[in-house]
Amino acid sequence: WKGFAAIRQRLAGQLDDIRTEELKDLVKALDTFILTSPLGEFQERLDILRACSVELYIAFKVSCGKSTWKLQQSRVLLSIWMYYNQYLPTLSKRLDSLRAP
Repeated sequence: WKGFAAIRQRLAGQLDDIRTEELKDLVKALDTFILTSPLGEFQERLDILRACSVELYIAFKVSCGKSTWKLQQSRVLLSIWMYYNQYLPTLSKRLDSLRAP
């Protein structure tokens, strides 16, 4: 996408406290966590992501907004949850069809 690099540079300049490499590693680990899930565990793993996201967001709120790292982690977890949650209805249908006699 044209202009993406310029926007990313501008945002990176404004958000100096983002630990980019650690966030990338977190995304890779969570992506692997979801992608290696058997069909039967997919929803439970999504539930874990959502719960962890909420916990991190609460920790951010309790710290009165001082821990932006927790907010960034929470947003990553929520983003990954939102992305994979869109596939849940399709996977649920597939599971139901596999269970049917």
